[in-house]
Amino acid sequence: MTKMTFTFDHLLFLLGFCSMWQRTDGQKLGKPAIWGPSEGVVNTVKEFFCKVDDIPEDMSVLYQFIKEGDPKKTTEYTSLSGEPGKFIIFVRSDHDGRYTCKASGHNNTEVKPSYSDPLRFRVIEEIVSAHITLDPPSEEFWEEESVTLQCNVTGGTYVSYHWLLDNVTVPHHHNRSQNQLTIQSLSTSDSGRYTCVASNQYDDRLFSKSSDFKNVNVKEHVSDPRISFEVVKDGEGIFAAVVKCQSEKGTSPITFTLLKNNDSTAEEPDKDLQANFVVPIQLDRNVGLVQCQARDRTRTVLSKPLNITVESVGGAVTMKVDRTVATGSEVWAVWLRCSVERGTFPEYSWFLNNTRLEEKDSFLHQTNAVFQVVLVPEAAGLYHCEAANAFDNTTRVFSQKWLINKEVIKRVPLTVVIIVFTCFFVVIVAVTACCLYGVVLRKKKARMYNLKEECPEMRRIYDDIINEDEDDEVNVSVYEEDVDIVEASRIEDSDEVEDEQSSIAEEEIDEEKNFLDEETIDGIEDVGQPAIYTSCPASCF
Repeated sequence: MTKMTFTFDHLLFLLGFCSMWQRTDGQKLGKPAIWGPSEGVVNTVKEFFCKVDDIPEDMSVLYQFIKEGDPKKTTEYTSLSGEPGKFIIFVRSDHDGRYTCKASGHNNTEVKPSYSDPLRFRVIEEIVSAHITLDPPSEEFWEEESVTLQCNVTGGTYVSYHWLLDNVTVPHHHNRSQNQLTIQSLSTSDSGRYTCVASNQYDDRLFSKSSDFKNVNVKEHVSDPRISFEVVKDGEGIFAAVVKCQSEKGTSPITFTLLKNNDSTAEEPDKDLQANFVVPIQLDRNVGLVQCQARDRTRTVLSKPLNITVESVGGAVTMKVDRTVATGSEVWAVWLRCSVERGTFPEYSWFLNNTRLEEKDSFLHQTNAVFQVVLVPEAAGLYHCEAANAFDNTTRVFSQKWLINKEVIKRVPLTVVIIVFTCFFVVIVAVTACCLYGVVLRKKKARMYNLKEECPEMRRIYDDIINEDEDDEVNVSVYEEDVDIVEASRIEDSDEVEDEQSSIAEEEIDEEKNFLDEETIDGIEDVGQPAIYTSCPASCF
């Protein structure tokens, strides 16, 4: 009895101990939830909250608002009646970061703590100022060089940068990295005033600051110069060539040098990317090769060589119709072209009935060597052109005179008529030749066909004659007939065969005499051997 009582008391003790262990050391709070604003502006007040669901009765919960990486910035709140923990902070720039809520038993270390998911909080600080720096630190650059612009700000967090060139957004093909803008290969289009706009935003409020502008001046490399010249005549009758050197692009200062036969003769600074040089010349004589050299601070380039030879106008002057202008079948205008056989700088004048035409004439549209005549009644008459040196009008040559009016222009030119009839005659001759050739070829083929038909018959006759001769020889040797009788018989047979062969040969000669060669008739060498005609080709036999 005593043993059973002892056992029961021990069992009660163990049950009580286990019950007490579950209520304290083995208890764990659920995962807390944290909420609050995701961002705030410096020097403002923000509130955050944390709460655990299903808190055991008669348990106080300690909430701690902890900043990751900086445990010193921890705020605590004790919930005695199950209300959520509340944390109030006065926002400073160092409050930016991630926060976690820790929930544990208040004054009860036996309750296991739990942690919430992190909450990101951004601190927005207004921008105080912005300015641009250049790398390399210069405002002068050459084409194809590179430059990096950096926008530096005072104050400000979570800043975005916007670049402007002459108050227009910079193209997006340039490299951007945070607060830097890099232009890899500069061109003249990149020249201008650059401005950086730094900004950040809180809710609907936008904070921004613009930097002062920064100049970037991109210089162009001088391009290959073009060389040209014109001829002038001074008051004393001396001619000179004014050589013009001009580059399409480049940045001053540029120095132009004139080279004559590879030797420097003169040097001039540029004026609007060009320079002029005066070279004395004589007409119809070769001065030599000249070149332009252009030089800036980075490189030197040359033009193509030019041979200066000025030829005076001379030789024949021709005038022709360049083209006509028509509406449907009605020709209402004509373009005339004038050209001279020789002359480097010809200048043309036009005359109607020996009166010089001017551009003010309503029916005339002149462009030096070519001009348009509107076919109106007052424009009809005799036209001719005159060529002279553009730099000296003392030498003049004239073209022949042409009658120009509507009737003449509508008339078909004699050259066209000759060409058309010549082509027609050539076609007729070609067709006639083809027809004649076809008739002759057809007749020749027909004769060849008849010859092929007759050759087998002649071959048969020839074989019969040979066989008959062999039979006659056998009869002579075996039977030894009387010589006179045999001779008479063979002569008789030979005459018959000869008559037959002669008749056949005469028919062949008449039919084939235009395209076959005649051959002689071979007689019989021995008595009694008949003659054979060989008018057939060798292939027959």
